[in-house]
Amino acid sequence: NPGAGTINLSGPVSSGLPVPFTRNSYFVASWNENGNYRWAGGGGGTTTAEGIGIALDGCNDVIVCGDFTSTQDFNIGAGTDSQNSTGSSDMFLSKHHLPNIIVSNTDDSGRGSLRNAINCTNNFTGRDTIQFCIAPYGIVHTISPQSILPSITDDLTILDATTQPSYALGDIRLNGSPLGGNNGLYINGGDECEIRGM
Repeated sequence: NPGAGTINLSGPVSSGLPVPFTRNSYFVASWNENGNYRWAGGGGGTTTAEGIGIALDGCNDVIVCGDFTSTQDFNIGAGTDSQNSTGSSDMFLSKHHLPNIIVSNTDDSGRGSLRNAINCTNNFTGRDTIQFCIAPYGIVHTISPQSILPSITDDLTILDATTQPSYALGDIRLNGSPLGGNNGLYINGGDECEIRGM
């Protein structure tokens, strides 16, 4: 961890995503723009699983490719997704949905937008947290949707503006004036959702 803390890669980490104990496993980790640790997780088994490439999709899900032998667990979360190689070494392509989706700009749509983050949380059941990391920090950022935002429909969704670095109340604002009196944020069918700090 390049920040103030230490992350132990030989056992469970603070994110709840376990890292395997075996040799030649792969792990992925995330830090914010200030170098503060966000989460880590890994995949592997009793033999070799080598990560060769990594990418993010539009929902900031992690895609890893590499090769493996024998039986490997490709679920970097608490569950298990064991796969068997059919040869001496097989390739793998794994996609990992992580519980935090980042809003990184004030754009109306596209990667890093609030609209995209809501769509991403609606596509995955279970707890998701929409976090904010819009640079520069310590100033007000206003999101002004040009059309109605999608309803929040997934249970346990948390939209948390207090995750913005150097957060102060009012730093993340939603301007509904372009919507002409329509709903700004609408929870429709999502139970136990929370909106914090906006």
